[in-house]
Amino acid sequence: MCDTDEDSIEGDGDTKGEQQRETDSDGDQEKPASIVSLAETSGIAEDSTVHSAAGEVVDLTSYLSYDSEVFIRGLPVEIVLTMLSIQVVIHTMIQLDDAFPVLAAEELEVINVSHNTSTPFSEDHTDHSEFLDCAAEGTEIRVPCLSPKWQEEEWKAVGRILSKGFMDQGYFPLRLAPAFTTALIFGEHAVSSDILFESLLLYLSHCERDLLATALKEDLDSDGQDELFDLLDRMGVKTVPSRDNLKAVLLQVAHKQLIQTPKYALDNMSAVAGKHLRTNLTTPEKIQCMSADKKPTCRKVLKLIDATPVTPADRQALGFLQQYIRGLDEMGLRRLLRFVTGSDVICVTGIQVTFTALEGLARRPVAHTCGPLLELPSTYYSYPELHVEMENVLTSNYYTMDIV
Repeated sequence: MCDTDEDSIEGDGDTKGEQQRETDSDGDQEKPASIVSLAETSGIAEDSTVHSAAGEVVDLTSYLSYDSEVFIRGLPVEIVLTMLSIQVVIHTMIQLDDAFPVLAAEELEVINVSHNTSTPFSEDHTDHSEFLDCAAEGTEIRVPCLSPKWQEEEWKAVGRILSKGFMDQGYFPLRLAPAFTTALIFGEHAVSSDILFESLLLYLSHCERDLLATALKEDLDSDGQDELFDLLDRMGVKTVPSRDNLKAVLLQVAHKQLIQTPKYALDNMSAVAGKHLRTNLTTPEKIQCMSADKKPTCRKVLKLIDATPVTPADRQALGFLQQYIRGLDEMGLRRLLRFVTGSDVICVTGIQVTFTALEGLARRPVAHTCGPLLELPSTYYSYPELHVEMENVLTSNYYTMDIV
């Protein structure tokens, strides 16, 4: 099940409700590709059972006894975190025992897809609200916001997911604030003033960022001062700073917003993820290097493309693809990577491109995230044709890569 046609027009209903099995690469055991699903879930009760309207219950213990990564698809983030909090899913890190829960079914799918690395932190997941959108706040970078629904075990479950994605597939959510990430792995004492201030600027909106940049350089007019005082008041500052001490005040604001406010989430995530992440990210500087390496740019993505065009039509299609990539902003590059590789950051060393002769309504790019491989039609007669079809695929809410 690792080959996926993300934008395929074919319905997925043909396989829902069917129990499929795949053979492991070493041929030792059979593994289920999917199990029946659950249309309506009301949550996981104290007896670790998910209930459906139909009341149908499936015991998954026998399906999860083999030694591989198993993930749950098709459930809200809160339900998945509850399952992880009772330690039932990521059993490369957690030993399964005989007390594995009994789950109900009708849109619940258990899959073995360790190649698809878009975890709940991945931005473009469209089935349910993602972690960084539904449980975090900020603009370009975000930090968790506390909720009565998310207690100690839920935040520890988030930490397990964070650790699992990075240790197994090299995936890390770059939209987490650098100051928060540094504190999570090394403790808040390791967060430098530079990282704190840079994180605050990216946490704020562009308008607020420009306002602070101006205020640090020159005196503001009356309207600008009103906007600055309003911003500081919303951040909890009750004094009027001068231009000389404004940066010191902003550092205090940054520490409050990025470290103190989400401290409960930070501590619980760090308790389960910190030691694992420190095995590879041994210094705060390595966090910055990792972020720089994984952040997609046009040049990096173009270097990943590995294609051998044979015909003039192949070469023309490849040229159109390269032109399309050069025109993408960071958001577009993340969407493209997620479509082709399953991750919105750079986690692969190359992307193979092959060419197809699809035409008419059947013509569309097809992605296989296991390769990763992109099947590109060589039947585009102009760049606008490729541009329109790629945009339709990447901005569509149809394809999903959810492997929580």
